[in-house]
Amino acid sequence: DLRELIDRAGDESNSDINLYNASGRLLFSTSQVLFRQQMVSGRINGDAYEQIVYNTKRYCLRKESVGEKNFYCMYAPVYSFDGSLLAIICAYLKLPRKHVRQRPKKRLPKQSG
Repeated sequence: DLRELIDRAGDESNSDINLYNASGRLLFSTSQVLFRQQMVSGRINGDAYEQIVYNTKRYCLRKESVGEKNFYCMYAPVYSFDGSLLAIICAYLKLPRKHVRQRPKKRLPKQSG
């Protein structure tokens, strides 16, 4: 399955990978925590989308940030056999967990016994 393949590729390359549809909406990410915490958008970077879709670039590198952490993302198109754009893939090195704010865990009340 595609998700397993992307997860495995991310694990083996120590990268997080996002897959966007041809319209630039997020389909899948190996780093769901960033999206759940609304630290990044569910849409592709606008400059990267323009380079891939309108300027037909084979890849695009962009400097991006989450919180105070800067990193580089590489975007590349995924084409069908007939040459039409199916999706856009984005890969970047996994962010250290200290840059991803974790929500505090709720503590369960102690039960008397």
